[in-house]
Amino acid sequence: EEMESGKENVQQEDYSHLRVLVVDDEPMNRKIAAEMLRDLNVKAELAEDGFAAVQMASERSYDLILMDYLMPGLNGEAACREIREDSSHCSADATFYMLTADDSEETRNSAMQSGFNGYLMKPLTQESLQGLLRSFAAGGADH
Repeated sequence: EEMESGKENVQQEDYSHLRVLVVDDEPMNRKIAAEMLRDLNVKAELAEDGFAAVQMASERSYDLILMDYLMPGLNGEAACREIREDSSHCSADATFYMLTADDSEETRNSAMQSGFNGYLMKPLTQESLQGLLRSFAAGGADH
């Protein structure tokens, strides 16, 4: 049924074709990111650590991987590098965005060297996710 609410008539881009993987060791962060993405019409898949992310990326081709920077075991940088460097991974050429609360130049630089395309500040906002999806869909987020 049609919902008569003011915000429905904002033209929402359709991102439902995007395959997005969210990697975060904090269950609450995964849940929040998944809900924000769902509001943007994206059905994200979730991984609870770097090992799970590497495994999932080897089996499926993701367009966009949002990966927490600090995780126990295999951190975001190591997981990104592992997926990027193994061409047998279906997602070797995915676009990687680091999720971090650390805005230091050092963190940004090491993220870029590990193969991340960019980063999003935590806590995540609907606006930052939407901005990322918009530029990604326009082809601008992958260089």
